Amino acid sequence: MSPPRRSAPSQPPAWRALPLVPARDESLWTALILLLFGLAAWGTRVPWLFAFGPALVFLGYLARARLAYLAGPDRLIVQTLVGRRVIPYAAIQRAEYLELAGGIRLLATYAPGYAVGWFYLSGLGRQLLLGSTDRGPAVRLHLHRGAVIVTPQDPVEALALVEEHGVPLDAPRWVLKEVRRRRKGGRG
Repeated sequence: MSPPRRSAPSQPPAWRALPLVPARDESLWTALILLLFGLAAWGTRVPWLFAFGPALVFLGYLARARLAYLAGPDRLIVQTLVGRRVIPYAAIQRAEYLELAGGIRLLATYAPGYAVGWFYLSGLGRQLLLGSTDRGPAVRLHLHRGAVIVTPQDPVEALALVEEHGVPLDAPRWVLKEVRRRRKGGRG
């Protein structure tokens, strides 16, 4: 008779995804854009000229589907529509909690649920944003060369994750208390 199997203590997964801020429902605007492009194509002699309207709508949804944050044992990966950005934890000098209040696109792509590129953000100036929104809570990662803003659904979890790798935090006291509570008692 073989000895009973013991369950090994649960190890955190080597890689985990940080959920994104849910996208707003933009179906009304999508329908309006498709209707306008359809009417324009119907009323002209060159309907193929307006075929890019549905392609732009599809590209917006595809961009949202491609956006992802993956936290690994030694680096954070930000996947966007056009590629991925690898951020080693060793390159992060500090992580900062922010409340974004919107901004102006400088050299960026903005679709519902996808805000990637250079933005002029209120109170922050020109910043590289790799996120799903330009409003609400966010995390700015100060790197050796520049800074990157990410917008996970739970920024406190993201701050706890980078703090586990020795990155100093810059956040309000209530955020720091929540980060420490989560690290002490698990993810709950």
